[in-house]
Amino acid sequence: MLNSVLTFLNIKKEIPDAFGYDVFGPVSYPIPEEFKQLLEANEVFSEGLDLCFVRIDNYSSKLQKDVRILYSGDFEYRPSLTFHRRDVSVRYSIAEEEKEIVIEEIPPNESISIEIFNPTQDFQVDQILSGDHEITSLMQKLAEARRYPDLARMKLASVCLMSFTTLVLIATGYLAWGKIAESNRIEAAYSGFLSCTPSFVDNPPDYEKMLKRRFEQLDLIWQNNILSSNHVRTFDELKLKDEILWCEPNNS
Repeated sequence: MLNSVLTFLNIKKEIPDAFGYDVFGPVSYPIPEEFKQLLEANEVFSEGLDLCFVRIDNYSSKLQKDVRILYSGDFEYRPSLTFHRRDVSVRYSIAEEEKEIVIEEIPPNESISIEIFNPTQDFQVDQILSGDHEITSLMQKLAEARRYPDLARMKLASVCLMSFTTLVLIATGYLAWGKIAESNRIEAAYSGFLSCTPSFVDNPPDYEKMLKRRFEQLDLIWQNNILSSNHVRTFDELKLKDEILWCEPNNS
């Protein structure tokens, strides 16, 4: 019992943190005419605002420190960062020369939304690091499953359905192959015998009396034919076989 608990704890330690991110946009938003007039009065001319959204999710039980967002391209205004649950300001800094946004820490089971204003056409999030560690694809998948639970359930159901369908196809193919192999064996054993209907019959121990009765109802020629087809010499040897190749005369 103790070994099982220790094994489970070791496996749990090897599971990576559900820590990931998602990027959406950019999306263009028009500016109301009244705002445009106010901006133009201050010699600021703009037809709209482009926004790129970045969401970082820490679904783990660990505090993620020094989360670094590495990006390429540029943006016009200072980004806006907010927690999803905590009503406090996000502590962060921007290293424009290194093209990094560094978040001091993200508490356990907390998410941060980042709004990038007027990004350039070549702007993109290249990578997000937690300290010196990169976010792996498995960490991304675990975070995505927590972020979109309904989608994760649909994907799991699809995988289960595909696996079940594959197993059914394999089983169907195996049964079909078995039928074909059985037919080939029958045809090989009774090629040239058109006056009987060949088939394989199971021969459990309680079937011996019925088998003996059916065997004795045949004439000597058909008895010898069945013995020969099953590679035995006597009925006593025949009744010991689990499966018997039987050929019922068509005129019987």
